[in-house]
Amino acid sequence: MKLFRRYLYRHLHHLVPLPILAAAFIGWLAEPAMLAQFRLNVFDEYIRLRPRQYAPTPVRIIDIDDDSLQRFGQWPWPRTLLAQLVDRLNEMGAAVIASDLLFIDPDRTTPSRIIEHTKDIAPDDPLVARFKAMPDHDQVFADAIKRLGLPAIEASYGNLFDMYERITAENPYEVPMRIYPAIHYTMGGLWVDYDLQSTIPGLFVIGEANFSDHGANRLGASALMQGLADGYFVLPSTINDYIARGGFDDVAADNPVVTQVESEVTERLERLLSNNGDRTVDSFHRELGTLMWEYCGMARSESGLRKALERIPELRREFWRSVKVPGTGEELNQELEKANRVADFLEFGELLLLDARAREESCGGHFREEHQTSEGEAKRDDEHFSYVAAWEYRGDGKSPVLHKENLDFTYVHPTQRSYT
Repeated sequence: MKLFRRYLYRHLHHLVPLPILAAAFIGWLAEPAMLAQFRLNVFDEYIRLRPRQYAPTPVRIIDIDDDSLQRFGQWPWPRTLLAQLVDRLNEMGAAVIASDLLFIDPDRTTPSRIIEHTKDIAPDDPLVARFKAMPDHDQVFADAIKRLGLPAIEASYGNLFDMYERITAENPYEVPMRIYPAIHYTMGGLWVDYDLQSTIPGLFVIGEANFSDHGANRLGASALMQGLADGYFVLPSTINDYIARGGFDDVAADNPVVTQVESEVTERLERLLSNNGDRTVDSFHRELGTLMWEYCGMARSESGLRKALERIPELRREFWRSVKVPGTGEELNQELEKANRVADFLEFGELLLLDARAREESCGGHFREEHQTSEGEAKRDDEHFSYVAAWEYRGDGKSPVLHKENLDFTYVHPTQRSYT
């Protein structure tokens, strides 16, 4: 017993916090109303001090609030009023109007229906004829919806519908379009086989640049997945297999090109391993990724591209001065492999920014904020940018050269498209 009291006295300071921790844990589980309200008040105050910045979006929500009910009466409103709302939205330039209300029953406020359910009135009463002659509210609403029909679709998708009719000999305005997923897999790009090799031996094509496994104009998420799958998992096996199968002329080990490349690679690896800096490879990778995400994503601007182009040369100098690669070059070293890739990413990222800045237009999913229509849609410049671009690498420290191949359209000419 004495031994226990001595032990308890010696370790009492360790036991004192336990009841406090237990009470806090029980309070966290129970979450008393006072604590919950305190947390909500703190969050509300934080939002007041640092409110979210408003970002304009092309989506607007029409809400039936108390003021609307007081002004127009209780719900459901007559569909003539909803027809006015549809017409007003159409006049304001709405591209699409969606409703979360189901109009499955006839409008009970239609005068002809009211008179039909009114008792104590003779069928030959003049009032019956007058009520039945009034417009049907459902028909008024339907006519308002129809006014958004053919002209609106034709303005947005006329070119696409015309092409479809030429191909199928069916009018898509009158006959539902026949959509088959396989067509999506031949929308452009270079044909590739199962190994992602084109019809030119040794030329492998990945991501959105190919088709057969994947359409060249697929949506962004699918394109990203395709590029990752091709680059990380397919090509490392198929290119090695292509090289292993041989058929190439022998190259002597003392060939000047071989010795030059071997010397450059050795020098680069030694430089990375001996740098002993204070930043990890991952930190440079993350910073570069953030730059590209912020300034060269789906939406770009001249100021953002310029800012990124000013930062990347600085980041490249910091990389070669401050990166730290652990391990040696005498064994498998994944950090060294990663550092090599990030060094290449710095060059490639800068090239992407240069190409994005050179293209003074919005095209497809690549949106230059300075080049948009009054509706916020991509605005192309076919007169100056109807070409395929290829950049020539001229070596470290030298600016790449842009080569252009003009695109000539004979049968189907580009037209402005709306994606709203």
